[in-house]
Amino acid sequence: MDHLALELKNVSKRFGEHPAVQGVDLQLTPGEVLTLVGPSGCGKTTVLRLIAGFERPDSGEILLGGRSVANRTKFVPPEHRGVGMVFQDYALFPHLTVGDNVAFGLPRAQRDKRAEKVEFMLRLVGLDGRQDAYPQELSGGQRQRVALARALLPQPVLILLDEPLSSLDADLRLKMREELRVLLKGAKLSAVFVTHDQEEALYLGDRLAVMNQGRVEQVGTPEEIFSAPASDFVAEFMGKGDFLPGTSTPAGVQTEIGLIGPAVNAQPGAAVDLVLRADDVQFEADLAGDSIILARHYRGTTNLYRLRLPSGRLLHATASHTVRYRPGTRVRVWAEPGHALPWFARD
Repeated sequence: MDHLALELKNVSKRFGEHPAVQGVDLQLTPGEVLTLVGPSGCGKTTVLRLIAGFERPDSGEILLGGRSVANRTKFVPPEHRGVGMVFQDYALFPHLTVGDNVAFGLPRAQRDKRAEKVEFMLRLVGLDGRQDAYPQELSGGQRQRVALARALLPQPVLILLDEPLSSLDADLRLKMREELRVLLKGAKLSAVFVTHDQEEALYLGDRLAVMNQGRVEQVGTPEEIFSAPASDFVAEFMGKGDFLPGTSTPAGVQTEIGLIGPAVNAQPGAAVDLVLRADDVQFEADLAGDSIILARHYRGTTNLYRLRLPSGRLLHATASHTVRYRPGTRVRVWAEPGHALPWFARD
């Protein structure tokens, strides 16, 4: 019988009076990458520390490869869990060479093949020939690879990554996340990746677990999370969505910017909130328009506009970088997304 790589069953953890993690259930299949994503303080790093064994759960159970490592009566310490960890600051030893850093966690029984294993691992992460360099001689991206090689060397059953790209500059971060995804999938590694960056979570994860205030709000593929959010929090956090109230009709939802189709699965006349993303919204300059541009943010290939509707509600819309309107311009606003929109019943 094949076991799950990781399973959390109703896991909770408090720090004093603060409930950091509340009733978390998660499953990870072998070779899968799961990203834990959510705002600061939502509990995602605590979940990672519970899996690693740096914290003990107050209740619930954690299983690795079908083996219970934490429950009401049992607690396996970190060094006996077979888990690799990559920290946010890489935690490299500045006085050790790259080779010595990579080999640091190698079990004593395997040290006879140390040089061979280090060489293989550095080749895997694209740093072959740098065994004798010191961390301070490497770039941020190279140090990140050393930390990854060290975590992978003991052949862990699971690798945990705690925002390992957060200290890199924007261009390098983009490059490294692409390399990391290729490396994790190419080596068929089971991994849990923690990030607060929505785009990074969508890119890296086979599945995402969106956390809020210590709870998992939704688990699903990137497409499911983005297209069918289970709550208004997920819709807003993961998609940067705007909520537009309207009334359900057989042809669509009637809103202050017009009828928006297709129809939603709600009774005609029901009050609903549509989730509109910036690329769902269109607008054009119109002296008779009843909406106004409040701001334009240049984003290279696109401009992001903030629009105020007659009701005072705000919507965001993207347009080509060649479309430039000044704040204060009156506009006509509409939406023709061409696909089903997320929606929520309004009380």
